[in-house]
Amino acid sequence: HEKSGANILSFRSSRGKLRESLSFPIPPNNNARERNSNTTFLQAYNCDGAGSPKPEWADRARKQVYLADYVLYHYVHYSTVTLGYMDTYESHQKDGSRYIPRFREHAPYERETNELTEAVMVHAKTIPVDQTTYYEK
Repeated sequence: HEKSGANILSFRSSRGKLRESLSFPIPPNNNARERNSNTTFLQAYNCDGAGSPKPEWADRARKQVYLADYVLYHYVHYSTVTLGYMDTYESHQKDGSRYIPRFREHAPYERETNELTEAVMVHAKTIPVDQTTYYEK
């Protein structure tokens, strides 16, 4: 944050895959798989099929990490209200900057992380058994 001045770090995201070595086949056909009961959720579902850096298509499921004092309100799975949304027409008149009534987070407030040199976000999410049918290694 201090280097770039960004308040939001964005990560491209792709769905995790169930690790074959930490799961077992489900009868009768053994085509679907389920996590071993002695394996943690993060261990079992953190296999990233897209690798790093993520391709551009992974931007559609972008995840973000916010600087805490930049966020005013946050509701799980809903829009986050940040200081940027609180800009007013009057404040822009005072500093001579252009007022845009529809605020959207972008540089310098938000920036994409470099997965090779800065950080990686692991998107560990369960995969329903019916979506593991004919699971590939």
